[in-house]
Amino acid sequence: MDGTGSTQVENFFVGGRSLPLFVIALTLASQSIDSNATLGNADLAYKFHYWDGAVLPMGLGLSLVINGLFIARHINEAQCLTLPDFYGKAWGPAVEVLVSLLTCISFICLLAGNLVGLSIIIRFLFGGELATSVFIAGIVTMIYTGAGGLLSVAYTDVAQASLGLLGLLTTSAWMLSNRSPDHPSPSIGFPGYLYPDDATCEAYEGVPAVYTEGACMYNEDVWGAGGVDNGAYPFGDKDVFNDGMMGIDAYNPFPNAILFNWATIFVLGFGNLAALDFQARCMAAKSPKIATMGNFIAAGLTFIVGITFSFMGGYTRLNYGPDSQFASFTVDTCSKFLDLPTCAAWEPDSTAFLKLTTTQLPTFLGCWVLIGICAASMSTSDGAILAISTVLSHNIARKAIPGGDRFSDVKLLTIVRVSIIPVTLIACIVASTYNETGYLLIVAFDIVLAGCIAPLFAAIYFKKSVYRITVLGCRCRR
Repeated sequence: MDGTGSTQVENFFVGGRSLPLFVIALTLASQSIDSNATLGNADLAYKFHYWDGAVLPMGLGLSLVINGLFIARHINEAQCLTLPDFYGKAWGPAVEVLVSLLTCISFICLLAGNLVGLSIIIRFLFGGELATSVFIAGIVTMIYTGAGGLLSVAYTDVAQASLGLLGLLTTSAWMLSNRSPDHPSPSIGFPGYLYPDDATCEAYEGVPAVYTEGACMYNEDVWGAGGVDNGAYPFGDKDVFNDGMMGIDAYNPFPNAILFNWATIFVLGFGNLAALDFQARCMAAKSPKIATMGNFIAAGLTFIVGITFSFMGGYTRLNYGPDSQFASFTVDTCSKFLDLPTCAAWEPDSTAFLKLTTTQLPTFLGCWVLIGICAASMSTSDGAILAISTVLSHNIARKAIPGGDRFSDVKLLTIVRVSIIPVTLIACIVASTYNETGYLLIVAFDIVLAGCIAPLFAAIYFKKSVYRITVLGCRCRR
């Protein structure tokens, strides 16, 4: 099998290789800005800080730039039906099957991450059990995907992407223009709270500490016995710490996950190059030039919409974070690394961002952003289900089943549609087991980063590479 196919198969797998620039750009952008990169983005920015969420669209946008510069045109020119076909042409059937397995496992995680996002919104709006909401999201997406191939998925994705991207950007713009210009100042504290330095003590008219010699504490006569805030940010909070990606002490006294943030950008920037749905869009483009330009336009949309949306997580932290009236803590469990005299671990609210959208935004914008997240997530989920199913049928079943290379178009497409069911079921189980937004996105592309990226570049730029090294690279990840 050389990776080419009949008109019927090509229409289902790669949209007849007929998609224009605007479809390629919007569908690629919608694959980047799904519930992992929106709800997960906001949740990470809320739980940690702005940059911890912003690294998701930064990494995904970077991958589109790299793909446009070095890979997209070659993928389009190869006239393949799936990404593993591209590996198979360069390295043979063994590598093709190994890559098929790795990319399918990766995309199960990606699909599960989107089902997590959809299920969280379903539970928040309608209630119910975790597993129930996950399976509702999975079944709806499965039925929606099974109705057509990539051609129908791509054009419905255009509508979903337009609705979702515009809603997310409009909401972010409204928050940026209507937020309070004042950031929380150094914490005033509560009875018994010790101030971190003399300047804060003087500003809040602190008094000598009772039990700690030389320290300055909260003044109940000035601020009252009920306390003013939680003292979570002794030196004050901001929606964005500008040196958060460069300074390890940017969030002092809290630790900065700077290494993990740069690692996330690297994993997404390069791992996403082996994304089945991304490269399926490149294969479906009318020409190599359209495939290339579509990546660049999608990268711009991802940067603009995704990074701007990270502010929503920052605002969620300001409204529902550790210094807010809604914060709850586990007493005396905070890390000793902080070296604070009064310390307790903050317990983030998993629905804080959704509460922000339904209470702090105008009703119309709140509805729009939730619909936008669902639309973007659906566009990625249907693409993921379709991509996994086509690879399972075309690259694995055809080789595993005797006589598979002689399958008719009807039989091949039947296998694709049937495989949608177990693919969705497995993703639902993963989503029910690990119900966290954002993390499964990184796991998904960490898998293919380790096993698929080196052979991909080698197939294009180092065709004389040693075959055994390529196979070893794929097998090490397994």
